[in-house]
Amino acid sequence: MSLFTTEQLIEQSRRSRQRFRAIVVVIFAVGFVSTLAITAQQTAAQESADKAAAETETPDNPDAENPPAEEEKKEEPLPILEEMQPLSVEQLMKGPAEDWIVLNAKDQVLVVQPVDPRPNTLEFLADRLKYPDKYEPKSFGVDEEGKPLAGEALEKAKRVWRKTLVYLEVHMPFDKNDISEDADRKFFIPFRVIKEIIYFEDLMLKQIDTFLDEKKISEAYEMVVVLRKRSPKWPGLQFREEGLLFAESARLVDEQKFELALVDLEQLHERNPKYPGLPDATANVADMLIKDAEAVGDFRRARHFLERLKARFPQHRTVTRWTETLTARTASLMQEAKTAESAGDIEKALAAAETAALVWPNTPGLRTLYGRLARRHQRLRVGVLLQPRDVPTPLNRTVADDRLRELTQSTLFEPDYLDEQIVRYRSGFLNEWEPTNLGRRIRFQLRPYRQSWESQPVTVALPMIRQLSDKMQTNSQNFDERLSDRISSVAQKSPFEFDVEFENVPLRPEPLFSYALNGPGSFELAKRDERSITYRRAIPEQPDDNQYHISEVVEVQYDTPEKAIQGLLRGQVDMLPQIPLRDVDILSELSSFFVQKYQLPKTHLVQFNNQNKALRSRALRRAMAACLDNQRLLEEFVLKSPPNGKGRLTSAPFPQTSYAYDTAVLPQDYDIELALALSIAARKELGGALPKLSLRAPPDPESRIIAKQLIAAWARIGLEVTLVEDDGTVGEDDWDLAYRIISMREPAVELWPLLTGKETAEIADLKYLPNWLRQKLVELDRVSDWSRAENLLHGLHRDMAAEAQVIPLFEVDEYLIVRKTVRGVPEAPISTYDGIEQWVVQPWYPKK
Repeated sequence: MSLFTTEQLIEQSRRSRQRFRAIVVVIFAVGFVSTLAITAQQTAAQESADKAAAETETPDNPDAENPPAEEEKKEEPLPILEEMQPLSVEQLMKGPAEDWIVLNAKDQVLVVQPVDPRPNTLEFLADRLKYPDKYEPKSFGVDEEGKPLAGEALEKAKRVWRKTLVYLEVHMPFDKNDISEDADRKFFIPFRVIKEIIYFEDLMLKQIDTFLDEKKISEAYEMVVVLRKRSPKWPGLQFREEGLLFAESARLVDEQKFELALVDLEQLHERNPKYPGLPDATANVADMLIKDAEAVGDFRRARHFLERLKARFPQHRTVTRWTETLTARTASLMQEAKTAESAGDIEKALAAAETAALVWPNTPGLRTLYGRLARRHQRLRVGVLLQPRDVPTPLNRTVADDRLRELTQSTLFEPDYLDEQIVRYRSGFLNEWEPTNLGRRIRFQLRPYRQSWESQPVTVALPMIRQLSDKMQTNSQNFDERLSDRISSVAQKSPFEFDVEFENVPLRPEPLFSYALNGPGSFELAKRDERSITYRRAIPEQPDDNQYHISEVVEVQYDTPEKAIQGLLRGQVDMLPQIPLRDVDILSELSSFFVQKYQLPKTHLVQFNNQNKALRSRALRRAMAACLDNQRLLEEFVLKSPPNGKGRLTSAPFPQTSYAYDTAVLPQDYDIELALALSIAARKELGGALPKLSLRAPPDPESRIIAKQLIAAWARIGLEVTLVEDDGTVGEDDWDLAYRIISMREPAVELWPLLTGKETAEIADLKYLPNWLRQKLVELDRVSDWSRAENLLHGLHRDMAAEAQVIPLFEVDEYLIVRKTVRGVPEAPISTYDGIEQWVVQPWYPKK
């Protein structure tokens, strides 16, 4: 509620306007004498100017005809400039805007609404008075008939217009209490009596300077934003923006955020390379970053910051000092490499040359030295996300464990390629393995020689016979029940030949003998730390070989796929065994790399532990399957894009391209209503309550996210599931559910171990499975006819889907990316290190 009546407010506003008019009249009287002579020279028609001035009449200002009243002359005098209080931050930010007109008389200040034109108002008025023809309007109005003025009327209008050139139009400040009709009345002041105009924008700039002096960076930035929005080209604004960047960089340096500080200084350089103090400030920040990078041996990072400084201030002393330091270090490393090479220590020589290439790659002669050493001791660097576990189990085995096994273990047979839904095999030990006696006998002929690129010794028959016999002994810790049931006898025929007799003809002999052989594999684990693991060729290549191959594999661990890709692009690694599906198309466009698709996809599934009696409930298993929106999981958390052909829903634990897959069995639909109904039935079947379950999942971040989504989906049907941190200490049978990612090559052989969660197929492990499933698995294991095996697998596929014996989620294609300097990688590899013994790494290192 207002403290004044409407009449009081009107009276107060009237007195304020009278005061302002009186001030304007006084100003006009003071300025009249100085402006009269100037206006008399403007046109020949100004002989009447004395008469017009004597009448003290201003344009559009009829109040000027009335002399100010006596009481108006007693109004308080105008404030002087030094007495003016700065505007509040709130008014500067939100308004109302006001300008200060400083008068010649005692630096008195008139507070007015923002004047126009602005800035440089006085310079504009002076120029308009001196060159009026340049500013003369194109039209001076129309007569009573609506026609443009002409003749005497036009000349009179021009004379009137010229009289206005000595005045500045101003408006009273806005007064929210003034509700009269002429609250915004304008007045005219002779500009010759004005000493200067302090614009509202200049007051904002002054406050910004105060903020910067007080190191209030955020407040200064906010006011700069407001001023930029109000007047983007205001004189002095750019300098304050530059000062803001400079002050912000100083604050970041104080907070030890040197890289962010460098970014601010580089932005300042783009705006104004000659900003005071910019070269030394940039050099100091770059110097600290280079020192930090050098301290941890990250010379590429050190060079990166040096190049950024050099690009802006190439002659700075910091650039010269660091250039000399790094080139001298490179020369020392090159000499060290040459000395080690002369001593025959190629590995040490290569390490020194590699470090030299990181320190200063464009050093003359370095590329030749590095190339000679790198061809002799070829090192493949691979970026990975996980390291292998010490003792992996079938349930917690990861891709890292598979890579370790592939490099350090040898098998009699290994997968070669996919041929019309069937995996074909090769052997690095055998010349022939031809079945005889209608398939009941196979003679294995071992190779009595080895190729120069092979990293395994020549193998004779006796050690293989002993290992096979050991697997057939029931009292051996290596006992394999499946092999023992199938094989009747093993006999050596020569040092490089042995026969195997079968009780039952195997469907395919190669999967049956794909176990790890005793002894080393192609590579040996040489060194391991928290962030890397190194494998070296078991049998080094000889110095006189014409063509060398990979001698060493170094797996470098990264925290995220994004960092691994960054390491690949920077030249830190040569290969990534897995890349995110969302990045496949982008990476395929890079000219320096090959993106290869694996022949077999990976299947994501949920497996039940049938030792848990509650999970033997068909209703519960079907409810858990029906409540999962697998399409959403696939698109949002794996593909991270709409369907793109790289992933698909599935209904089996084996690939859709496999001979075991029945295409008539469709994936489980997402049906929450069915899931709720089945959960109610399961609750009744289990005595009125659903069990509390635990879920094991792979340790990588993506798998953990999907596992949590599974748990959230099961919670919607009232099932409580806890995610178990599978750190390697969890017991082999201590689980209820397992989220697994597998690639099944031979369903006829691998399905049994999958369903039991064991490494091998043993009858005792089947006791927790349903009778129908036990019988079919045993029958499948003993079948010899391919057509019969295929029919059995299709039947198992249908029955497992109906019974929800496992929950297949989806299958996804997998890709690796490798630098084109790595030769010999198959176009469609079947595993990460497929045929690695014959790979060749051509010398290369990044030039930047």
